[in-house]
Amino acid sequence: MKKTVVLLLTVLLVIGLFVSCTEEPQKPVADEETVYSVSINTAQWLLVLSKQIESIASGEDPQQIEEDLSTRLSRVSGQVEADSKNLSVSLSRNGQSVSANFYNITLSSETGEVSGYYILSGTLEIEDQITNLTVMSKFTFDDENYTITCLNVTVDDVSYDVDAFNEAFKEGLPIYG
Repeated sequence: MKKTVVLLLTVLLVIGLFVSCTEEPQKPVADEETVYSVSINTAQWLLVLSKQIESIASGEDPQQIEEDLSTRLSRVSGQVEADSKNLSVSLSRNGQSVSANFYNITLSSETGEVSGYYILSGTLEIEDQITNLTVMSKFTFDDENYTITCLNVTVDDVSYDVDAFNEAFKEGLPIYG
C-alpha cells in the first residue's frame, strides 16, 4: 500500500513539474504602424521631459521643477507632481488624456547617465483613431544618447510582444524640434 501511495505521489509530482514548465503563449507582434506610433509617443515624452527628469536626478528642488513645468502646461489641462525620485505629468485635451509617470530616477556618479522607469498611459489619437495605450519602459540618457527598453506594451487591451518596439528604439529615437 505504501509503495502505491509513493508511486502515485511521484507520478503526480512529475506531471505537476511538466505542467508548470509549459511555456506561456506568445504575445502577438504589432504591425509596423502600431510600432511606429507607440515608439513616437513613448520617445516624445522622454525627450520633451528629459531636462526636468535630469534636474530631479541631479537633486534640484522638486517643488521648483513642478512649478516651472505647471506654468509651461498652463494652456492645457495639465497636472504635475514631482519629488526627489519621481515625476508625473498628466494632460487632457480634446477627448484625449495621457499621463507619463517617471519613477526611480537616478543619476550615475560614474557615467553621468540618468536612468529610471516610466509608464505612459492614456487615451490618444493614433492613426486617426482613439486608442488606449499603456507602455512600461526603462530608460537611460546622457548628453548624447537616449535608450528606451519596453517592458510591456498594451494597445486597446492587446498586450504585444516588445521585441519590435525595442528594435525600433535601437534604430534610433526620433528627434523633435
